[in-house]
Amino acid sequence: METESILSEKLLKLLLLIKLAEKIEGKTKLQKIVFLGKEEERIDLGFEFIKYNYGPYSFELTKALETLKECELIEITTEILPASNQEGFESKKFTYQITDKGKKLIDAEIEKLREVFEKIKLLVEKWNNVSRDEIIRYVYSKHM
Repeated sequence: METESILSEKLLKLLLLIKLAEKIEGKTKLQKIVFLGKEEERIDLGFEFIKYNYGPYSFELTKALETLKECELIEITTEILPASNQEGFESKKFTYQITDKGKKLIDAEIEKLREVFEKIKLLVEKWNNVSRDEIIRYVYSKHM
């Protein structure tokens, strides 16, 4: 498969995270999970973060997600949420899931990820069932 030879270790780790989560609801939530992996769990996923609108943000992570989508390794679905403020701005919720092609790739490359597999699994177990708002509050209170 062509994708196997061009996918970096960073993208493989991100793909594994999404696979282990089964589904991650929210761009901000995904950003915070990866940030907490780096800052608190000392998992080197390879992404740098800056302070941004909703706390720590990685433009590189956003680009990596788009790359995984373009390679058909993940699906990103978008849900338009009702306007939640007086200005009437729509907000969107992004949901990230691995595709069958992504699962096959991870299965084929799993040996490269043995070192971080358990750490990423524990990260997902700790944070993926926590609400977006709770994660944001936690990150702001501990890291901003």
